Amino acid sequence: IELFNVKHARYKETDRISVMSRELKKIGLVVEEKEDGMVLKKLEEVHSAELNSENDHRLFMAFSIVGMFVGECTVSDPDAVKVSYPEFISDMKNVGADFK
Repeated sequence: IELFNVKHARYKETDRISVMSRELKKIGLVVEEKEDGMVLKKLEEVHSAELNSENDHRLFMAFSIVGMFVGECTVSDPDAVKVSYPEFISDMKNVGADFK
């Protein structure tokens, strides 16, 4: 999978391309970071990890979805969602996510 034309994501609350690249490697993806995006390649198996959202609301939400897919992941800074989607955790629990 290649994400491109998102260079602006480097200039948000965090450098979202860099943080996303770093954290997705933790679950076992091969990530090639590019100036305006990234290329993702799945290895044979992904695994749980502690994912650091850097207190970025959008990264917390994205990593939460990753955690649902992979299972048994921990994502830092849940309060970050209050910036844009305060009901995110309760809405995710309503669709079966296990937030503790």
